[in-house]
Amino acid sequence: MPDRLPLLGRPPITYSSAIRKNYNVLREVDYIPAIKNQYTNIWAQRRSIEALVRHHLRLRNEDACAVLDPQVWIQGAFNVCVLVEVTSGDLTTKFVFRCPKPYRLFGIVDEKLSSEVGANIFVDEDWNVKCLIDLEWICALPVEMLDVPYWLTGCSIEEICGEEYNTYDKVRQEFMDVLEKEEHKSMIEHGISISRTMEEMWDSKGVWFWHCLTSVDAMNFLLEDHLCPPRCLSSEVERAVSEFWCDDAGDVVKRKLADKAKYEELLKSRFA
Repeated sequence: MPDRLPLLGRPPITYSSAIRKNYNVLREVDYIPAIKNQYTNIWAQRRSIEALVRHHLRLRNEDACAVLDPQVWIQGAFNVCVLVEVTSGDLTTKFVFRCPKPYRLFGIVDEKLSSEVGANIFVDEDWNVKCLIDLEWICALPVEMLDVPYWLTGCSIEEICGEEYNTYDKVRQEFMDVLEKEEHKSMIEHGISISRTMEEMWDSKGVWFWHCLTSVDAMNFLLEDHLCPPRCLSSEVERAVSEFWCDDAGDVVKRKLADKAKYEELLKSRFA
């Protein structure tokens, strides 16, 4: 039985730690062979990549173009950036050939390409590209959702409780002091005080409500640690209220518990 399983971009994980995680550890473990397979496939197609780079850069026959060793490739959450070195005359430049990770992509191809159409590229009067808007990262949200980054103290969102809560709150206050000072210095056209709104959300615990929506897998911990009163409802009342959630709420709970039991069994088998 292995003591630890490897994770992509994280330290190896033990069973006792994996069983407590609020994310799918099995999926994270499966990323390891998937990325190795992708690296192998990309390296096998390196001549095709070099040909594409030559075509798009309009290189001459005497110019050198080579895909660099996979050890220097840059790996992101959703893409692998393959480094290509081009030597033209006395000038040597590195370029990036981006390859999406097929096991991390969701949606249709049109959706992925639509964020990089010409309408989203800003140029100056000489047609120099000044800004590229990636619609993947743009969304309109209520101002109340603005908050101090939870990762400032190196904790995940569900770990901000107990002593870690006090540590985070101290850093949060320092962040807010700086934000408020900078807010006073700048000209605000909309008349909305971001710092005041953020403080109101913190004092009302609204910040934890919004985190429940943005970190669904941590919702259970956030509700218990920050939003639910110390003395919760009785099990009888909770059962009655749960019927208002949806039709056949009891069956939904049973299916979720069965899914959890199956997941824990599969997780245990990986360590066997």
